[in-house]
Amino acid sequence: MNQLDRIYGMLMESARPFPIHQSYLQGLSSEAPIAPVARSEWVVEQEPERLVRTFEFDSFEEMTEFVYELFAYERSVQHNAKHTIENNTVTIEVYTHGINHVTELDQEYKRDVDYFYELMFNG
Repeated sequence: MNQLDRIYGMLMESARPFPIHQSYLQGLSSEAPIAPVARSEWVVEQEPERLVRTFEFDSFEEMTEFVYELFAYERSVQHNAKHTIENNTVTIEVYTHGINHVTELDQEYKRDVDYFYELMFNG
């Protein structure tokens, strides 16, 4: 069992309900304007083309809270990314697998994740 499986298991056993906090869902749609984020550290990498960002956290608890919300968000939109969890960092790589490129769906994912990250830690 890898670290991601352990964290996911802990989250699934927690008392927190799915889906994602309703407060984070506000503004997460293609019709609604997305609140501006102070800065986005997403980069585009190649082979395959994908969006990548590493989030750093001050504590394991903050990281776990973010991962929980990330998994709940992905479940709600049915679009999953690759996650690498190491120490108190989470790296996300997202692209549309069927065509091995970044699509509007991935751009929305990026905006939404930035939005709830900002709400959680800078709001």
